[in-house]
This record gives sequence, structure tokens and C-alpha cells, in this order.
Amino acid sequence: MFRVCMLILTAMSAIACAGGMSSEAASKLASQPTSRPAFTLGYDTTRITRPLLPDGRPDYVEALNEAYGKGVTLKNNAAISLLEAFGPEMLVEKTRPAVLKRLGFSLPKKGRYFKAIPDDPDVEISYQDAQKAPWRAKEHPKLAAWLKDNAALIPGPAQRGYRDGAKALIVRANLALAEGRTDDAWADILAVHRLAALMEQDWSPIGQLVGVAIHGQADKATVRMATSGKVKVGRLRRMLKELPACGSARTLPASVNKSDRYGMLDLAISLTRDLKTLGKEMVQLVEPEGGSQNENFSKQIEQICKSGVNRDTILHRSNCMYDLVVKAMRLPTHAQRRKAFQDIDNETDKISKEAATLPLGKHAEVLAGLDADGSAATRWMGSFLVCMFPPVSGRAQTLAERAVVRRDLSVLSIGLAIHRAENGRYPQRLNELSPKVLKTIPKDFFSDKPYVYKRKDAGYILYSVGDNGADDDGTDREAGGDDIVVTAEK
Repeated sequence: MFRVCMLILTAMSAIACAGGMSSEAASKLASQPTSRPAFTLGYDTTRITRPLLPDGRPDYVEALNEAYGKGVTLKNNAAISLLEAFGPEMLVEKTRPAVLKRLGFSLPKKGRYFKAIPDDPDVEISYQDAQKAPWRAKEHPKLAAWLKDNAALIPGPAQRGYRDGAKALIVRANLALAEGRTDDAWADILAVHRLAALMEQDWSPIGQLVGVAIHGQADKATVRMATSGKVKVGRLRRMLKELPACGSARTLPASVNKSDRYGMLDLAISLTRDLKTLGKEMVQLVEPEGGSQNENFSKQIEQICKSGVNRDTILHRSNCMYDLVVKAMRLPTHAQRRKAFQDIDNETDKISKEAATLPLGKHAEVLAGLDADGSAATRWMGSFLVCMFPPVSGRAQTLAERAVVRRDLSVLSIGLAIHRAENGRYPQRLNELSPKVLKTIPKDFFSDKPYVYKRKDAGYILYSVGDNGADDDGTDREAGGDDIVVTAEK
């Protein structure tokens, strides 16, 4: 499989998050800072002390490039192949030339790129239906023609395009499965699995959560194929061997520790820039529609910053919050992680209430008399940043954990299908699959107990208790429960 420098592919997202300079400006790292920044470089404040931008700020974008670009070349960078399939629209136009230059790669504006779904209600409805179950060309002829006219992926802005591409492959796999072309069906499903695995290497939690969503699409398709009764045992065993691991739940903390943290720190450091511009930028983030109220808020931000905000204190506070989040994500059990994130949410609520009681929100003009040392302004600004731009929540970690569970259920569904193909029936208990079919039987990520497995007529029901930890008797979220369920009718 290709290695991937997803940071390069989504460079604009990094710049927007971290507030850094373009890659062209970042190449001038050897130049000395032109002015003394109004903050202290250090682990507890800026977290990194190099590389630096010409104005003395840490260059977080370049730091991420260094961390995620090691060993990536034109030959092993999957970004190249993805761009060749998606086309230049995958890159934000403003930074496209700089990104392509950094990649050492040129891409024609017009080429044989995948075409988006036609703006036709009939095709859109067919497209949604065809993702859920096997289908035949005569059922959705316009959709079949669209597939025939295209390659493998759909273009679109950054991560959204990957999800759309995965959906297109699932649609084509369902068509192949209905027509009995199981090798073709698995080739497309496996491509989706591999695309999700590439997204797990993304530098950002958002990118990794896109990978989680793609994993979900791939695993549903895998289960659908395994339980179809159309796949021969040889193909089932190859599926089991080729199915890649799902590691988002374990890689997400690392991306939060770097990219999310760097974005917050750079936002806090940006308090050293032009205050009028800063006020307007922060207002746009909070209330993008504009208006006189926004203008007043912009002026208040400016006054607050002028009153003597201590940047080091804000940076330290932001780091402490991220330390708590990363620590919570790395706890050994789901129950411990859930409790830790609840404590963090409670603390965030407390900070939000504290910020609401400070006089700065509506009466910034009184700062000169009330806040000579800048302590109240520092508290308000620190609280504002934490509340408006909080670290990734425990919900993100739970989504990644659910992806691990879905992958386990995919593996088990293939194993059960192999047992049925070789023995004429499904096993009475999951442990009958080991060691002949599976070396080990995975445990439920949420309960650390065996997955629930019950024979049902000629088929079975298999499920995880889900992140609430309660056995809802195989009732999934669509039916009002929280279990993650796989069923086979026969």
C-alpha cells in the first residue's frame, strides 16, 4: 500500500486551522525573527520552539509537514494517485499551486477525472438506494450509465470528496454482487477499506474521522457480502486475509496532540497581530453573518487585548486542556475514557459560566479601571478560546471506537460465513471459529467481554453493546437502542 502525506493533500485545511503562512513563505525558515514576540517560546506555552516564521511565531504548518512528511516521496505518496483520480478540484484553488509545487507534481486542469453525479433527482434517489443493497442495472439504468462513464472516485473539496468516492465504489460493488461478480465486488470494497486506512494517516482529527466514516461504509458492505450466501469459501478466506486493520481509535490521540493543539496555540498567539483585524476575524468565526452587534463585539475584543492579555497564561491554559483530553483518550478502557471526558465537559461548562460572569463581555470600556494588571482580560480571553474552540470531544473518540467494533463484526461475519460454507450451518457459539477459522475471537471494545452472538432460525444475530455499555437485546440506534448489530437471515 502507498504511504501518504495527507498533510500536503489538505494543506489549506492546515493553514486555515493553524493560521500559518504558505509553504513558499515557510521555506524561508532560515531567516531570523524580525521582532520579539509578545509570548515565551517553550514547551508549556508554544509547545514547539522551531521552526519559526520570520516574525518569531512558531510555524506550526511546517512543523506538521516535518512530522508527517518523513519518508514520503513521489513514488510512495498516495496523494499523487488520489489527485490523478479526483482532479485538481480536490485542492483549494488559492493554495493549489503551492501544494503542487511542494509535491513536485503537476496536474492538468482538464483531464479524465471522475464526473460528479448528474443533477437529476432520479439518479440521486437511485444513488442512495444503491449504497444500501445489491442492485441491477435495469433497476437504475441512469445510475448504471453514470458508473460506466466514470472511473473510481468523485472530486470534491478535500475530505468530502473521499467520502463521495467511497460511496461510488460501494454502489459499484453492490451492482457487481447482485450480478454474481464477487471478485469485482470485493475489489471495490477493498479499495474503500484501503482508502479509509489512508485517511487514518491524516494529520487532523477531522481527516481521521472522515476515515472512520469511510470505514463504516466499507464494513457495512463487507458484512452485506459475507452474509449474502453468494461468496465461495475460497473468496471468503481471501477476504479475511486481505481485510486491513482499523486503527483510528489508537491514532486519533496523536493527531489531537499535534494538529488540534497547534491550531489552538496559534490562535492564541495571533493575539500579537493587528488587533482590529483579530477582532474582525474572531467575530467572523463566531457570527459570520455580520451586523452592528458584530462590530461592537469586534471593538470589545480589541479593547480586551489592549488591556494587557497575558499570552503565556492563555497558552499554558490551552496546553493544560489539551493534556487532559489526550490523557483521557489514552486511558485503557472505554468506561474510564467516558468518565474522564465527562469531567472535561463539566470543566468546560464551568469555564463558560465563569466567562459569562466577567464584566468584559458587555462592558469592555471599564477595563482601564477594573483590570490594571490584565488578569480579568486574560481570564476572559482564555475562557473565550476554550469555550468557542474546544478540543475534540470524547464523542470523536467514541466514533473511532465504534469503527473498531464494526471492523471486528466484519471479521466475525466473514468467519461465520466460512464456517457455514464448510459445515452447512452457522456455529452455535462464536468460540467454535477458533482456531480453524480465526486465530482468536475479538472482544467487544466497549465491554471488554465477548460479543453477543445468538442463533436465530437458520441465521444469527451478532452485536456489540455499544458505547452506553448496556445490552439493548440487539436493538440498534435506528430502532431506539445503542447496540451495533449484524444479522444474517440464512
